[in-house]
Amino acid sequence: MTEAELYTQYRGVLVPSAVHSPQSLKYYEEFTFRLDDIIIATYPKSGTTWMQEIVPLIMSGGDPASVETLPNWDRVPWLEETRACNLNLEERPSPRMCTTHFLYNMMPPSFFKVKPKVIYVMRNPKDVFTSLFHYHGMASFLSNTGTQNEFLHKFLDGKVMFGSWFDHVKSWLNAEDKEHIMYISYEEMIMDLKDSVARIAQFLQKSLDAEVIEKIADRCLFKNMKKNNMSNYSVVPREIMDQTKSEFLRKAFSIGLQYCLHLPAPSAVETCWWLPRLESEQSCIGGCGAAPMMPWAWRAAAASGEAADQSSPGEPHGQKVINVMRNPKDAFTSLFYYSEMASHWVNPGSQSDYLHKFLDGKVVYGSWFDHVKSWLNAEDKEHIMYISYEEMIMDLKDSVARIAQFLQKSLDAEVIEKIADRCLFKNMKKNNMSNYKSVPRELMDQTKFDFLRKGIVGDWKNQLTVAEAEYFDAVYKDKMKDVQYKFAWE
Repeated sequence: MTEAELYTQYRGVLVPSAVHSPQSLKYYEEFTFRLDDIIIATYPKSGTTWMQEIVPLIMSGGDPASVETLPNWDRVPWLEETRACNLNLEERPSPRMCTTHFLYNMMPPSFFKVKPKVIYVMRNPKDVFTSLFHYHGMASFLSNTGTQNEFLHKFLDGKVMFGSWFDHVKSWLNAEDKEHIMYISYEEMIMDLKDSVARIAQFLQKSLDAEVIEKIADRCLFKNMKKNNMSNYSVVPREIMDQTKSEFLRKAFSIGLQYCLHLPAPSAVETCWWLPRLESEQSCIGGCGAAPMMPWAWRAAAASGEAADQSSPGEPHGQKVINVMRNPKDAFTSLFYYSEMASHWVNPGSQSDYLHKFLDGKVVYGSWFDHVKSWLNAEDKEHIMYISYEEMIMDLKDSVARIAQFLQKSLDAEVIEKIADRCLFKNMKKNNMSNYKSVPRELMDQTKFDFLRKGIVGDWKNQLTVAEAEYFDAVYKDKMKDVQYKFAWE
């Protein structure tokens, strides 16, 4: 079938015709919300099924029957889909739980009048793309993706179902009346599911004890959800979803694109396509104006108003920033070695060539000098802690204590001692969750250099010639002449 036959254009976005009829879209537009409704809003492949498991369990106090008796599309139905018309949602007792894939500005008039609770789930767009690519391969009601590269261009241009990921995320981040919206990311749930469940329960004003939260989190682990036939889509006929090609619940990774994309560096994903689209937004993901440089272990809630935060829109949300600096000579040295072993970065060339690039700011994330000065010149410095790599090397225990004090976390001396010992470089190198050993060799070849290489101060002395060091010092002196801050390495 052609794309014209598979999709319907609705208010500027494509929707699959198989599950979006004119009647269902009319039903959606005329839907009457209640104040105590709970809406899960997502861009496709961003954690929808996961949240459709978590919310009913929370609202039922952890009762497994809440997710074992109805398939998720009836349990927490999509309001815009054909199925919703047949569920008599008007007769369901409160609180009703519903889902939508639509943008904020596409919500029905009743939504803006009533303002029900919304949980908006976001996910790294690279992983969304990867999951969507595989989903198209197994769902007969979706168009053929073509090659991976062709689909990548479609995705980045928003020529896929439900339109542009960028427009979708920005529409919800820029929503009015954010006090009834909770923002959470797929990555946050991966990192700490128990904490995520607790925060969602708090937002929904559902009091749960620690044991119930633990049980819900365990029940919602990906490996356990895959066993639930009411959530894994195994009851859907093979001619609609062929799970012999790709499982619906495929993987629960937050670095899926690294395993899927094999593009020459710099790739289309890394360059000018998706970063500027978020960089231009004041309400950018990750907070503090540095979203494009942040990993996707981000806290979007901090950028747009977390559920537990009671401040009004436009008021500060109390984010804290720890700005870590390092001697630029050592930063250069470490970056040079990293560029040698990371296939997704441009080969650095000779050390001399790379030195000039570094000092001219023609490297990833731009000029070290501009970066450091931008943070040192920040307004409202009371929410920023400045600390250097050198200070942590010199006295890690004291650094941990100061960081804890800044974060207003009271720790006794024994705990601080344990944290400092755990964070010694030699011990961190043993932690497979920190040493990047799980990253495939074709992305990071640690037979060349370890990602956690030395962890020392002054390695530049083993790298730079006397002439290079003197040239570096001259550039440093010129570029930092107006900076009053006293750095630990000076």
